[in-house]
Amino acid sequence: MIRRGRPRAAESALTRREREVLDCLPCGTTNREIAGLLGVSTKTVANTLQQVYRKLGVPTRTGASVVAILVAILVQRVQVPPIVFEEALTSREKDILKEAAGDHTNKQIAASLDMPVKTVKATLQRVYRKLVVSTRTRACVVAILHGLIEPPEHLSAQAREIVRQGPNDL
Repeated sequence: MIRRGRPRAAESALTRREREVLDCLPCGTTNREIAGLLGVSTKTVANTLQQVYRKLGVPTRTGASVVAILVAILVQRVQVPPIVFEEALTSREKDILKEAAGDHTNKQIAASLDMPVKTVKATLQRVYRKLVVSTRTRACVVAILHGLIEPPEHLSAQAREIVRQGPNDL
């Protein structure tokens, strides 16, 4: 069972390998691709991801990716080139995307915003098209990097904690 919220300090320190795997997530890499990059097995990557999710208190790859990109922003490892999107996101699309970035399922988003699940799915597909991405994770990362949505506070806190732990392997 994945716990939400802030992990205890002793649990939250990521190992060098966990940080390497975490750094690969915002690029949309698969477990197989990460394994090839790091010279480990896909099983090792899957197990490492489970540890990362547990330590960060997030249940999904999207949540972990958002934390990874926030860490990169905090330690100024990422340069964000200006981009002009052909179509702006509507306020409803931004609301749904922010919920998605907060590690919520489509069903949870629908309940939170009082709309049908089909509407959430269709809206996310429209967002992917507008942002020229193909996955939920990439949409969240692009939206946060370009200031289209604010990162969820609980994930921002996790990123700040990782940076606070020191420059080891950042």
